[in-house]
Amino acid sequence: MTKRIPFDREQRVELTDATLELIFDEERLLDGFRRIYTVISVVNIDHSCTKIRFGTGDEAKQKWHEEEPTVSANVYYHTEREHHCRLNDNGAVGIYGGTIGDHIVVIWHGYDEPYTETEK
Repeated sequence: MTKRIPFDREQRVELTDATLELIFDEERLLDGFRRIYTVISVVNIDHSCTKIRFGTGDEAKQKWHEEEPTVSANVYYHTEREHHCRLNDNGAVGIYGGTIGDHIVVIWHGYDEPYTETEK
């Protein structure tokens, strides 16, 4: 029986779009596994921004689960609950109204676990 594989990883991004910067968890998911995010943490080290959205998805489509309006610089914002990814989705963060060149840190916390036979 394969157990949960926990992860806590940091991703650093420099903003290239002041309107909306989409950031996705870059870690590839193992075949036969699903991903659960227990907490997603985000900080804009340099400036405040309009809002941060937390969710799951891919480049084509995102499903936003939580939002933090009026984001201050150098303050960590965290999700309030778990987010379960659908097949081929990953964690997603949207940074709205940032400043080009801002340094964003996203910390992905959670675990990967195998699908059961009835879920495949």
